Amino acid sequence: MIAVGVGIVIAVPFIAAKFLPGEGRLGLLGLLLVLGGGWCWWKTSRGLYSDAAITFVITSAAFLIAVFGFAVLRVDRFQNATPMMAAICTDEEKADEEKGSGVFSPHPRSPVATYCFFRESTVFYGGKPVTKCDDDEASGRSARQALAQFLAKPGRSYVITTDEYEPELMKAFSNRLQVIHREPRFLADGKMVIFRHGD
Repeated sequence: MIAVGVGIVIAVPFIAAKFLPGEGRLGLLGLLLVLGGGWCWWKTSRGLYSDAAITFVITSAAFLIAVFGFAVLRVDRFQNATPMMAAICTDEEKADEEKGSGVFSPHPRSPVATYCFFRESTVFYGGKPVTKCDDDEASGRSARQALAQFLAKPGRSYVITTDEYEPELMKAFSNRLQVIHREPRFLADGKMVIFRHGD
């Protein structure tokens, strides 16, 4: 328990500096394990095994409550789905204003697809099914073919992918896609990219 606590205190600030800016203090949660583990050790060294077991349970419960009641909420603010869907809704609102109409929706009204990248949270925050464009070995259809089929539908639509695939898509669909938003990936290197297709 002490070793895990020390590991959290040391490692989390470094990880947070890269993926969770400003949340390095989450590493302090490891002090709960260090203190609880030290108290267990002290009790055990005096033969107070029942007290040590109780301390272990209390420390574990306190750590889990701190993680799921505080740390998870802090980390959740860096999730991608909410700002990405908000960017799509904002883009739709701008288009509506240009056309002289103003229909607000908390979820995208236009079809949304993902390309070689998929997170279930995209469906949840999008409030609708999302077309998944990936390589399909069973049908022999490539991700690019799936996306071409998606883009062949009339009207405005959006494509979410990572910057890893941006050059590929710009080369294949350069006259049909326009980047409207970039968002740092959640707990990973690179960025999410949202393309708009259509007017």
